[in-house]
Amino acid sequence: MDAGVPGVPLLLSGLPRHRAQLAELWARALARRPVQDSAITALREWIDTYAEKCPGSLDTIGALLGDIAGRPGSHRERLVWWLGKWAGDRDRPSASAAALRRLIELT
Repeated sequence: MDAGVPGVPLLLSGLPRHRAQLAELWARALARRPVQDSAITALREWIDTYAEKCPGSLDTIGALLGDIAGRPGSHRERLVWWLGKWAGDRDRPSASAAALRRLIELT
């Protein structure tokens, strides 16, 4: 069994192997309350805290978000909105969120 990357959530460090399944789970979690609030918080933590601890994670997260954005419904708009909000946060701006937003807007 893979123990993942120390200090990184197991689902993030295992993302490349389980991308299709995680895209489904994340799309569902980001779309519906009450789990949406927790999912949004977790996604920001993945982007701003853990991605730098796990080599290649930001690219992998970008691919995952691209998969989610390509689904029918409001997934793309929701992701663009949240990534923009985090990128422009006055107290804690996120360069990673800005880069991911640009990626999603181009796909």
